[in-house]
Amino acid sequence: MKVYSIFIIAILALAGCSNAPEKKSDPANVKMFDLRGTVVSVDRAKKKATIDHREIPGFMEPMTMDFSIREDWVWDDLKPGAEITATMMVDPTDEDGYWLENIAISAAPNPNQPPTPVGEDASIIGKPVPAFTLTNQDGKKISTKDFAGKAWAVTFIYAQCPLPNFCIKMSTNFSDAAKLIMASEDRDGFRLLTVSFDPERDTPAKLKQYGMGYFGKDT
Repeated sequence: MKVYSIFIIAILALAGCSNAPEKKSDPANVKMFDLRGTVVSVDRAKKKATIDHREIPGFMEPMTMDFSIREDWVWDDLKPGAEITATMMVDPTDEDGYWLENIAISAAPNPNQPPTPVGEDASIIGKPVPAFTLTNQDGKKISTKDFAGKAWAVTFIYAQCPLPNFCIKMSTNFSDAAKLIMASEDRDGFRLLTVSFDPERDTPAKLKQYGMGYFGKDT
């Protein structure tokens, strides 16, 4: 996926999610959407599957994301490459926030389809980050050179993400961590980079406004 526009929230360090009390779904809060997509991977132990889903009209752009699945029967049949239809359940008061129900496999994986190749530039564990150039919230070009000698973390969002446990939660965790780092003596050694993958709508000006919404000021 191509990425064109970004914003930097602030100086940072990663923060873990808080241990909030478990929340159960209230049927009155649940919204339901039809979902179609392709299974990318499955994690039976965690009861999650990564799905490359198509656009959900009026709710979400096409994305590849993890979904909780609470129906035990699916794990014997759900395989990478399978085409599925499902009902996406969304409830901000639930412990997961969103999950899949009513799953149906509309097309089995193609056994003759070769695995998706992983480029050498994508396999970077233990290797230097490949060089990049992006546009920040002020319309200026930045690159890996701007992060030389810093410890930094990156996350990917789009500003109109409707799921509270997805982009919104990541941005909240990053802003909370940034505030802690800004108060530390070693604050100059850290950076937080948030990258939008919705460049048509997430212009530099909109991303700057988005960042200010988490800090209440221009940072």
